[in-house]
Amino acid sequence: MDCADTVEGARSYLERRHYDLVVADGKLPDGTGMMIGDVAETKGMITLIITGFAFQLPREHLLRYEYLLKPFRPSELLRAIERALNGSTTSPTG
Repeated sequence: MDCADTVEGARSYLERRHYDLVVADGKLPDGTGMMIGDVAETKGMITLIITGFAFQLPREHLLRYEYLLKPFRPSELLRAIERALNGSTTSPTG
């Protein structure tokens, strides 16, 4: 498991390694989790977005990914991970 605080940091990891699942925060200091998801997708990686700002993010961008609204319970996170890895696109509000 690797952690990055910025889109640029995440891009650096994505250039060097392959991940089964990329979990990204919706809003980051230098962009959005969807920007990370776009890079991950080009490399065949799945992305889960976790955010407390779903209504402030561009809906058409957010809906391309499985996402989970903050705050959440651990069981909700596990279900979201399962949906993402199984290819489901059903999200809490999508």
